[in-house]
Amino acid sequence: MDEEDYRLKGPAFLTLVRYIKERRGQKGVDHVFSILKKEMPELYIPSKEFKTKKMYPDMLFIRLLEILDREFGKGDLRECYNFGRYSSYNLGVMGIFVSFLGTPSTVLKKAPKSWRYYRNRGELVVTKLEPGLGVLELRGYLKSKTICTELLGFFNGAAEQTKAKNVKVRETKCKSKGDPVCEFMITWEE
Repeated sequence: MDEEDYRLKGPAFLTLVRYIKERRGQKGVDHVFSILKKEMPELYIPSKEFKTKKMYPDMLFIRLLEILDREFGKGDLRECYNFGRYSSYNLGVMGIFVSFLGTPSTVLKKAPKSWRYYRNRGELVVTKLEPGLGVLELRGYLKSKTICTELLGFFNGAAEQTKAKNVKVRETKCKSKGDPVCEFMITWEE
């Protein structure tokens, strides 16, 4: 399967544009997108043209995150993590849903359905779920440390919004390190 077959719904892009704008203003958004246009003209879409229900190439999202991190971070993917965390808090109805449910276990059970709603490829699977511990595997998706780092931030932010304490999220396997899947372990105290 080609990279262009992997697609992501517009809300992820709209949230990324909002994240950049809140931190760097419209000049920051324009800067990131001008770099994208220069480096990858085949992926370029103007920042104001993203639509909620439309799907866009996942590689476009990955490149935008990489440019964001390179231009406004230290190139260590920390900006990708921060964006992931931000996006978990800025999902509108989904954010209210996370807070209302109250436990990471319930949120983790819903994660695979959420993945399928936003992405057309790959599968997020709960492989272990017990009190204080959840393990998610990302299968059949692109090899991308950028996305894994963004997901670490997202899972951490989502778990923090519940009533859990001492939330810790770590990636225990990663395709970019040669593993067959990416695996995320979430621990917490209820």
